[in-house]
Amino acid sequence: MIDWANAAAGPAVLDRARTAATLTFDPAARRLAGDSCWVALVQGWSDECDCDALPDAAWIWALRFLLHDLERRCSAIELEPASDALAALIR
Repeated sequence: MIDWANAAAGPAVLDRARTAATLTFDPAARRLAGDSCWVALVQGWSDECDCDALPDAAWIWALRFLLHDLERRCSAIELEPASDALAALIR
């Protein structure tokens, strides 16, 4: 969900990283991982936005934001993939 009430202009790379983190690590999105239409949508979006070229700093910011945003709504087990990805980036 986008919270337009506090939306502000910022670096586009962070928008791409935040969306990529949501599509990849949000537990609701992860539940769709077996759906071929979802997989195609995420792959197409990722390719178009060149997510493979996102800098680590953008991923770190996006994963921290995601984890903070979801910490009260999701269990630690649900957030483990995002936590693990963040830990791998900051090592």
